[in-house]
Amino acid sequence: FTRTTSPPHACRRHGEGSSLHDATLEVWVNVVDAGQRIGSLELSISTDRLLARQRQMTMASLRIAALLVLVCAGLVLWLRRFVTQPLAELGDTMQGIAESGELGTRVTHHRKDELGRIYDIFNTMMDEIATRQRAHEASERRLRTLVEALPDLVVIVDRHGAVIELPK
Repeated sequence: FTRTTSPPHACRRHGEGSSLHDATLEVWVNVVDAGQRIGSLELSISTDRLLARQRQMTMASLRIAALLVLVCAGLVLWLRRFVTQPLAELGDTMQGIAESGELGTRVTHHRKDELGRIYDIFNTMMDEIATRQRAHEASERRLRTLVEALPDLVVIVDRHGAVIELPK
């Protein structure tokens, strides 16, 4: 940092301004008292330290950005492993049940989080569907037994009047 004051007659510049050349920043202003220019003030500073500090800040910013990218990548992998993949497996199980009709399929897990709760609810739902299916099949067997035991011919029709079944 260099400070130069000089009488008005020795001033190198008139007016106010700044310049940057040869890694040096120069700023100059007039000094005025009671409307009269009585001198000027010139400041000169090397930009080497400023540029070095700027490089340090840029490198620090790049390191922080790289760290954030790594943290985000880790978060994506964690989400995939602990959220997306288990949900995809549950979806595959549901698709398998839909295709095969196998109501005895259950999801096994050891989770104590929200996904574990979803698995438990799914298993409870499958238990309820299987129970209702067994009750429906038992009711249907009782109805068939009754219909087959009747001495008269019984025709079973749907609500539109179409014949569903004739006893054997």
